[in-house]
Amino acid sequence: VHFILSSRSHPKLNLSKLKLADKLLLIDSHDMTLTEPHIQTLCEQVCGFTLDEVHLPRLAGITEGWFAGVKIALLVMKDQGIEAIDEFNGSQPDLVEYFGSEVYESLSDSERQFFVITAVFDRFNVDVCNYVMDRQDSHLIIGDLIDQSVFILEDKQSPNWYRYHALLQEFLRKKLEQSSTPSQLSELHLKCVEGFYALGEFELAIKHVFKSGDEHRKINLLMETCNHWMKEGGFIQIVKALDQLSERELYQHTHLAIIYGYSLIFSRRFNQAQFYLAELKAFHESNAKPSLLDDIAYLELSLRLLQRDIETISKQQVDQLLESAYLSEIRTFSLIIAAYFELQGGELSEALSIAHKAKAILARKGHVFLESYSDLMIALCDRYMGRGIEAVNYISSIYSKNQFEKGGLPWVSLTTAMVVVCYEQNQLKKAQSLCEQLVPF
Repeated sequence: VHFILSSRSHPKLNLSKLKLADKLLLIDSHDMTLTEPHIQTLCEQVCGFTLDEVHLPRLAGITEGWFAGVKIALLVMKDQGIEAIDEFNGSQPDLVEYFGSEVYESLSDSERQFFVITAVFDRFNVDVCNYVMDRQDSHLIIGDLIDQSVFILEDKQSPNWYRYHALLQEFLRKKLEQSSTPSQLSELHLKCVEGFYALGEFELAIKHVFKSGDEHRKINLLMETCNHWMKEGGFIQIVKALDQLSERELYQHTHLAIIYGYSLIFSRRFNQAQFYLAELKAFHESNAKPSLLDDIAYLELSLRLLQRDIETISKQQVDQLLESAYLSEIRTFSLIIAAYFELQGGELSEALSIAHKAKAILARKGHVFLESYSDLMIALCDRYMGRGIEAVNYISSIYSKNQFEKGGLPWVSLTTAMVVVCYEQNQLKKAQSLCEQLVPF
């Protein structure tokens, strides 16, 4: 006798003994997910034509391989043509009817409220749900929703984070818009900003502050997050965040404008940085503050240095850089430039002194990225002064305490130094292993 159970949710039965004895076959949503070849075959059967290399991945992406969603999309294409897939989303009448009757109506009132409000998130966890909705039982509701298989998915990249199926989220967001006033939606987004900011999820906080329509909070949040990322070496995140501002808006907020130029340089977008700095200078030409023009000139010098190395600057310029190194957070890189200049000129004692001073100042200011530069300077000075063992021990000690995120710029700097250390100690396998980790970044 075979017992066959079909259910939207996992039955509350003890099935582990049957699994261990190989007497249970479980077919779940993962097994029922359609791949692109499956979708192509189904399209041929339903529509009588094949999808091209643009529309096939789009359909697979928006439906995430969900069988019913694919079938509904194919039926729409059969009636309206292949271009209909470009407009396909959770507001399609058939999908609205399906989600309404099969998912939404099956939930309790509290689950529906939770369902609709959390649709505002791209992804979420228990903490942010509790904060935004001022409750303490989000873990229970999320557990119930998962048990009912209502299109809530675990984020494979981040443990204990969740998201909704893209089509369901579109349906739920329409519900949220219909049941809320613009001011209520704005307040909800601002609450999300606070929740994600407290968790250190700055990119999600920025996404919600743009949707809130609160211009003052938007600029303040960008200031706070960009200052943090600048210290950590998060230049790609800075560029991505500030790219959402209009050109005029960016130029008018000069602190953000300078950080943007700095980030273009340190993410090695040299041509873009050169064009940007020229445009920024032209925009402020008639009424620019001297301090802004000084900052732009400093960035232009940093750009030349990173493009063409140290021969582009003189001892006099280095002395001027050291004098102005404490004027702003941006200028702290001057200490590294000065140490590198003296190192390249063979003034090893002076370079070592500046590098140690830079490390102390940068550590106190929390400039994790630039501090890793000063560590490299110190190790190089030791090496060229004939203290190879000290250089090796210094880098090895720092690397052993390294807690930087893999792929981040501080991690790249120290791992690069560690490759040299391992190579010089003839630990070739370890050096090769570290190189293989570095190459993708």
